[in-house]
Amino acid sequence: MLKKPGLEELVRELERDYARWEQVYMAGSKDPFWPDGVNANLCRDHILCGKRRIRELYPDAEMPEIYYWPLPQKLPAEYMARKEEIRSAALRSYTRYISDENFCFIRNHVERIPETDALRGILDALLARADVLKDAVLSGDYVAMRRYADAGSLLASLKSGAERLGDWEPPEQEQLDLFTDYSPDGIQDEESMSMSM
Repeated sequence: MLKKPGLEELVRELERDYARWEQVYMAGSKDPFWPDGVNANLCRDHILCGKRRIRELYPDAEMPEIYYWPLPQKLPAEYMARKEEIRSAALRSYTRYISDENFCFIRNHVERIPETDALRGILDALLARADVLKDAVLSGDYVAMRRYADAGSLLASLKSGAERLGDWEPPEQEQLDLFTDYSPDGIQDEESMSMSM
């Protein structure tokens, strides 16, 4: 049988729920998939549940002061705190990402990896992050902007991808295309090769 929580413990939980709602409302959350409105309303539901639990477990006790605090407002599900800050961070991250030397290296040399190679899928996904972030800014998707606004982790992924691309060598049994330069210096198409001869 579960031990009945003490009234003081329930009050502390309620205090944490109120503080969490306030934090999400004012500063936002770090949830990578849900807007702040969804998270704030979840905190509001916890507050309702906490008050109900106090009333059910301690019906004869004098209700603590927090029990009478007003219930926080219900927010629109799409509510986001600090929108302009998120947008600015996303724009800075996008600019850093597409101008990073590793991004440019991957973009310029990914074609030398066959589409059937697992590394190609990884590199294509790294390049696609730039489009996802750009689309998020253009469409006003603040959750996606927040998810990709950390340039540090994005740049670390690019560096790892560029290193793997630099170390990649075509499999020995693969038939090579005579008109493709597989060296890390780049790819030359037929036209550029004929000009250099």
